[in-house]
Amino acid sequence: MLPTILIQLLRGERKVSLGRLDPKRDLTYVADTVDGFVRAATAPGIEGQTIQLGTGRSVSIGELFKSACRALGVEAEVVEDPARIRPGASEVMVLESDPAKARDLLGWVPQVTLEDGLALTAQWLREHLEEYGDLAYQI
Repeated sequence: MLPTILIQLLRGERKVSLGRLDPKRDLTYVADTVDGFVRAATAPGIEGQTIQLGTGRSVSIGELFKSACRALGVEAEVVEDPARIRPGASEVMVLESDPAKARDLLGWVPQVTLEDGLALTAQWLREHLEEYGDLAYQI
């Protein structure tokens, strides 16, 4: 979802097609996730445990859209696209982690804020924009 938003904005679109705006997601920057994986792979005695690598903070897709606009310094609006809306019974409204075990067992705490992660992701996408084709079927 985040790359879809950023790619549309980077391509100059100011009416961005999205599905529902109210589901909430806990987004962790990729470098933080990799750091957590490495720590888990090298930590003794954690076999079989569920350890969540997340921030413990969720944002709605609508809030994420506004943050992406701020990160790129653009003004845009959302166009709700029925083709991007998941069937009601299949939508998970809130996905939010509890990173307490990661902190306690791995000494892991995410370092990259949502705002900084948006800026870093936007910069990477800007450099690789030609690699992304039609977004019509991404939800």
